[in-house]
Amino acid sequence: VLVSLFGLMIVLAFFQTSGLLRWASIKLIDWSGNSRVIVQSMVLTSFFGSFLLSNDIAVLTLLPIYLNILRHLPAFKGRVLGAALIVVAANLGGVFFPFSNPQNLIIYSTYSVDFVSFMWWTLPLMVAGFILVMAATLFVEKTAAHTQVEGNAVDRSIVIQASIGMVLMVIAIFGLFNIFCTVAFIVAYVLLTNWRYLLQVDYLLLLTFASFFVLVGNITNLTLVQTWLAASISSKAMAYLTGLLASQVFSNVPTTILVSPFTDQTY
Repeated sequence: VLVSLFGLMIVLAFFQTSGLLRWASIKLIDWSGNSRVIVQSMVLTSFFGSFLLSNDIAVLTLLPIYLNILRHLPAFKGRVLGAALIVVAANLGGVFFPFSNPQNLIIYSTYSVDFVSFMWWTLPLMVAGFILVMAATLFVEKTAAHTQVEGNAVDRSIVIQASIGMVLMVIAIFGLFNIFCTVAFIVAYVLLTNWRYLLQVDYLLLLTFASFFVLVGNITNLTLVQTWLAASISSKAMAYLTGLLASQVFSNVPTTILVSPFTDQTY
């Protein structure tokens, strides 16, 4: 899982540098006539962009654009709601694919779920989330917008490299390629072309995940704790409630790491 996340972070660094998501967002804004349509455009981009670019990258890319737009809309009162919906949309869209966020990747790897089954499980959540978040945009204030936001041109060569890297990572995550060899190949390519992409990897996040893996490994060696957790979250309802409540305290990824070894309730 850690190696997969590391490889995906390198590929996402390419996408972020290419300016593709920023370009797509601004193109959507160009035809927006009012503040509500602008927010809806940003929400749509955030939602579908998180499918492949992950929820974190979608948020980190779109929010600065949104804040720049707000400078030209001083009378717009729905700015906080708009920002919140962009973040919510990224997390709702990020539930769909196994590689759209770290907790999906952990579940996909831990339980060896096949790709079609995983998407079949997450499809209702994704569809319901899309309907709800788009319905919520109807509460955004509708004011006239006549601003033009300039965006950087898309570097097509970087987009191509990023796309190839993403395809390789997806194939490796599906088990068709060896994940270690695939990531080693990507790292070697980056070292030969532009080693600075390695500086954009969130190593602290990887270290956090590694620490939780160590913590879980230690906990599973405690027979009393292992027995209690396995018995407590053996049912679907308890696994759901444990994940729901624990994620409010530990956040979603650490909760997934902590809970997954103690239950076989994948779905």
